[in-house]
Amino acid sequence: MSGLFGEIVHPSSRAFWNEDDEEDDVGFDDAAKFTLEWSQDIPKKFNTLIVAETHLIVDFVKDYVLNTSENICNIKLSGSKNPSGIFKINDDLYVCTVSADVDLTVAGDFVESIHDVLMKTDNIIALTCNHISQLKTSVESLEPSFMRSLSTKKVSDIQKKFSPALKQPNIVSGVSAGVVAYSEAMNLSATLNVLYLDGFEFDSETIQPLINIFEKLIKIKLTKFTTKKTNFNKGNLYM
Repeated sequence: MSGLFGEIVHPSSRAFWNEDDEEDDVGFDDAAKFTLEWSQDIPKKFNTLIVAETHLIVDFVKDYVLNTSENICNIKLSGSKNPSGIFKINDDLYVCTVSADVDLTVAGDFVESIHDVLMKTDNIIALTCNHISQLKTSVESLEPSFMRSLSTKKVSDIQKKFSPALKQPNIVSGVSAGVVAYSEAMNLSATLNVLYLDGFEFDSETIQPLINIFEKLIKIKLTKFTTKKTNFNKGNLYM
């Protein structure tokens, strides 16, 4: 994968495990199942699908991008009251919001559950964010936030120029990483964009790279961003 993309390994039942735990995991995965509930027939084709992960990004998307969109599918995790969803912005653009309840232990199951959607998508864009302290390479920017990306071999050179590549030895975990790793294996066009922040909430400066990428994709000016108190979910943001 371009951008020196490394191997991503999702444990079957928990983030950290060893051989002694294997017998204890029998039957655990049965509880980590997802159900897709469509409000209409599944589209025959998705031109562009944005997969939005992490509390900060999903909240921004719901407040500023999905305000006039249609929720066409709920992705329900067994035992959770907070579903993920697929939203239709227009005939060419769809957004998948990943619930905060979808942690590292079930990220692989989530990716498998949207297999049919991914296989029908021409261009997949995954978005996640992380604190700058988790970056394992030297900081090349003095900006309070910046994007780094990983992409599959099928992504065009023009798309790769949107943000600099994430360098080794950085790794990415979670649904966003799983989606792009799956796309590479299935020869799909997919890009993972990681937004690095120097704080734990968005403000008018740190939000700008995210606004830029959405305005480029939806081709409309977003309403003015206003700061609100947001909890930074660090549970699945480790690099």
